[in-house]
Amino acid sequence: MHLCSMVRDSAQPCRDWRALVQYLEQYYPGYHVDVLFNPGNHVLKQLLEVRAAEFEPEQQKMVFVGPVLEVDTSGVALYAEKYEREYSSIHNKDMYWTADKVVTALDRFRVLVAIHEGNVVGYLDVTHCFDENEPYDLLVLEEYRGMGYGRKLLTKALELNQPKGMMLMVDVDQIPAIRLFESVGFEKVKNQNNLTAHWKVPME
Repeated sequence: MHLCSMVRDSAQPCRDWRALVQYLEQYYPGYHVDVLFNPGNHVLKQLLEVRAAEFEPEQQKMVFVGPVLEVDTSGVALYAEKYEREYSSIHNKDMYWTADKVVTALDRFRVLVAIHEGNVVGYLDVTHCFDENEPYDLLVLEEYRGMGYGRKLLTKALELNQPKGMMLMVDVDQIPAIRLFESVGFEKVKNQNNLTAHWKVPME
């Protein structure tokens, strides 16, 4: 059984993080706790570190500030059933929103595919039903990188998303990805990075 906890800092005085951790240890032994928090919260980070929590890479928040660039988006198409086999075969498998789940949730996701000589060589899963949407998964096959497909996919998504906003979270060490997002009009947002820790509360 899993207990998911989202924790964010605010302008209010720091909560008693020690009391929170002790509460979880007392009432939720054996649970898996996911904690999402501001990396500047050194108190909570240290409490989790000494308890052998596992940390994901820090993520940088970026927001699209526009305008949408005039980029040639030829070779990019909206998902259709004829692309299902190829899209599924190259889709990331190590995530909750796998290809089969995405294509059954097209009320939530818009899927764009990159086509090279008739073959699907990349894709972008992006939400479209919110006031501020998010590119969820972007992949271009390695042998087709550097050909502009990532930029084409993002630009097409931004065109179709107007006039809504768009934001994303990207690992801070993914410099090529950050540069790609910046090239189409995203900017880093200061002091809104995330750090996620996974902690198994010890049994009593």
